Amino acid sequence: MKQPLKMFALAFLTACSFPEETACTMEFRTVGVQTSGLQLTKHYTLRLLTGDTLRYDTVPGFSPGYYIVLDDAAVSWLKGTAENFLFEGWLGDSLVMSEPYRIGADECHIDLVTGKTYWP
Repeated sequence: MKQPLKMFALAFLTACSFPEETACTMEFRTVGVQTSGLQLTKHYTLRLLTGDTLRYDTVPGFSPGYYIVLDDAAVSWLKGTAENFLFEGWLGDSLVMSEPYRIGADECHIDLVTGKTYWP
């Protein structure tokens, strides 16, 4: 008697999953820029549509000199669109890097449309 109940519950849970055309992977993507030995003292990304400043810490395990421009957390507000961003990097009080990016997102991940992945 318990076996049919389990089968029904499994069928019910399967029916409530994501639509068939959506198959997200469990990876967490970033769009970033690798500098050639430059260690920035301050860096951030400007979301040009809203004027918001997005700040990302340096991630342990990433290459030294790799800076995140945007990560998959942006999918929640970027899904199905693409926007313009500006990454700025500083050495002390001097702006040494100002690079434009266009980044889009599908239902699962962000994707780089245009922008440098290596600098200079």
